[in-house]
Amino acid sequence: TDELYGDAENQESFNEKSLLKPSNPYSATKAAADHLVGSYAKTYGTKCIITRCTNNFGPYQFPEKLIPKTIIRAQKNLKVKFYGDGNQIRSWIYAMDHVGAIESLIKNGQHGEIYNITSWNEISNKTIVEKILGLMDKSSDLIEYVGDRPGHDRRYSIDSTKIQNELGWKPKFDFEKSKFNTKHGEITLKEAMKDLIAFQDKFLKTKFEACLKAKMVLSAEGSPAGWNPVSVDYFNEGPMHHNNSDFTPGFPIECSKIKEQNEHIPSVFSELKS
Repeated sequence: TDELYGDAENQESFNEKSLLKPSNPYSATKAAADHLVGSYAKTYGTKCIITRCTNNFGPYQFPEKLIPKTIIRAQKNLKVKFYGDGNQIRSWIYAMDHVGAIESLIKNGQHGEIYNITSWNEISNKTIVEKILGLMDKSSDLIEYVGDRPGHDRRYSIDSTKIQNELGWKPKFDFEKSKFNTKHGEITLKEAMKDLIAFQDKFLKTKFEACLKAKMVLSAEGSPAGWNPVSVDYFNEGPMHHNNSDFTPGFPIECSKIKEQNEHIPSVFSELKS
């Protein structure tokens, strides 16, 4: 993750040699994990590569994340809540670009090295939500501002020149300008986003809607000790980002089952080519 470099407000983008300055305990644990992996590479010659990537987006994304949660809440005409003023800037990369970068590193990356991965798409959270609401023909009145969270960084920004120069990797999907290549031809971001919105709508109606209406709690059976089941009421409360500890390993598994059962997954996303 790029967050372990800390706040990049009024600074140049961080590269792999920049100091790690995490702003909160959560990101500090991620920085500690990087140091731990690096120490094994140096001490024992363990083969490993550390990657630090920016925000991802794409189909089947965990519904606590900004884009899917905005879609879900807007579909239900619920408030889309922001921490602070919503102008926190993040860089967004399409999931398939991230996978392509990791694939390149598995094949040609240098063990013990660190590589930043970004598509250079820096956009504020507020802008992202406004775009989604516009595509869904929803009013910006759905946006609600709540108090900011402690240690909330204003901007994350990293430089991925290293992986581009050493491995020749480049992102194929620009959040705004580039077109998505599919076997049916090229489509724009607006068309791709509409398919994502349509999928989320189908996703909700076929499985989650019943859970929401019944106020059911998704089962965490078989999850490691210490994890609690997640209530679907989560979709009705809380700001855009949430503490990950409220979620269980059982929840993504449920999503996976839903994915397998759904026969109407938009072909745009299942047929994207790298």
